[in-house]
Amino acid sequence: MRRVQRVEAQLRRELAPQIKEILGEKFGLVTLTHVAVQADLKEAKIYISCLESGSEGKILKVLAKHLPQFQQRLNRRLQMRTVPRISFFLDRSWENLDKVEELLLEIKKSQS
Repeated sequence: MRRVQRVEAQLRRELAPQIKEILGEKFGLVTLTHVAVQADLKEAKIYISCLESGSEGKILKVLAKHLPQFQQRLNRRLQMRTVPRISFFLDRSWENLDKVEELLLEIKKSQS
């Protein structure tokens, strides 16, 4: 497991500046929130979040368009026999957190 965690940290260090470089400021604040690498190190899911709720689809399209570029840079920079194949996903944990908070408030109000 330690190796998986090291690879996740390495991917985060490499990809965060690249994502910022590719997206620039046109989509607002976009953050790499989580990297999940499979135990066999063959695939990695890169989770991002953005403040502007309407631009998620556009951001994923831009990142998908530049996916070969991201992968090439990783292949060159990481000292690994097989570099994980990356894919991008939206991190929806903030939305879920908001829903949980709303539900907790409703429960609190109903108990009052």
